[in-house]
Amino acid sequence: MRPKLKITGPGTLEEVRDAFRTEANPKRKQKLQAIRLGFMGEHTTQEIAAIVDCSKASVTNWVKAYREGGIAGLLHDNRKSGRSPSLDEKAVAELLQGLQEGRWKRIKEIRKWLAEEHGVALSLRGVHYWLVKLGASLKVPRKSHAKKDEGQSVLFKEGLADELSKLGIDTQKPFRLWVVDEHRYGLISTVRRCWTLRGVRPTTPYQTKYEWGYVYGGLEVMEGRSEFLYTPSVNLHLSGEFLKQISKSDPKAEHVVVWDGAGFHQKEQLEGVPDNIHLIALPPYSPELNPIEQLWDQVAVAYANRVYETLDEIEEDISAALRPFWENTRRVLQLLGVDNYLLCSANAS
Repeated sequence: MRPKLKITGPGTLEEVRDAFRTEANPKRKQKLQAIRLGFMGEHTTQEIAAIVDCSKASVTNWVKAYREGGIAGLLHDNRKSGRSPSLDEKAVAELLQGLQEGRWKRIKEIRKWLAEEHGVALSLRGVHYWLVKLGASLKVPRKSHAKKDEGQSVLFKEGLADELSKLGIDTQKPFRLWVVDEHRYGLISTVRRCWTLRGVRPTTPYQTKYEWGYVYGGLEVMEGRSEFLYTPSVNLHLSGEFLKQISKSDPKAEHVVVWDGAGFHQKEQLEGVPDNIHLIALPPYSPELNPIEQLWDQVAVAYANRVYETLDEIEEDISAALRPFWENTRRVLQLLGVDNYLLCSANAS
């Protein structure tokens, strides 16, 4: 068995957590997250590399840099400088912030913004270079409800640490922070993109058979645990049963469940909700604040472009897609990401 990586200095875990919360650069956050996991002493170097999505050699080098020079040594860039960059630090910082906020939808918009705000004339290829350099990628946007209040989403993320503190959780007990949601599946076929050759129009089998099932899912932010429950429908009773399942997964811990404000979700400590369960509701029309949505996207791909005769058949494929997550906590942590706002809020509280 490979030994667990254990970092004991030169600084403290609290200093690393503080640096992680305030750091905006994704690469630096990745380094700090690796050191934070090393301080916890629960993972091997290989496991940490998998969680933060880098090579084992990178983690080894970061640990060496931290032990020799602390946080400053870890974050110092030793690479030799080449030609002067076309964008200065201010422009890069504002570009990164704009990408995080979703300010632009097309490269041409970014090109125009750079010319007007920073006096930099870049070709479309030049803008693409900077987008790739900053870790951006072209994605299909998620639909956003017209009634959504962006301000509420921002306030929720900024105030979550305070909300967790106000719950009055016993700090002597283990703390678990969960994100919970449901996924509906059915016998009506789901169509997704598939590989083919240029000029070839692919086809896929399809049926309109209206029979549905649901799976409750919960991902734990701190340690990567997961819980799932198949149900024939969704209602307050079944939601309560899933809360009990989470409670029983670690009866001695205090569990905080973050989920949306659906009518079949308990809104407060009602009768039947376990005493060690605490509920926090997401703002209306804000599914992007719940990272478990990414899991359901992967689940849908597992049964797409196929025809099923029974719900039992489709549940077999759903379980096969979910199994890596309940068997391997690293898969959960990778899905959630090293810089998700939930983890930052939990550390701050």
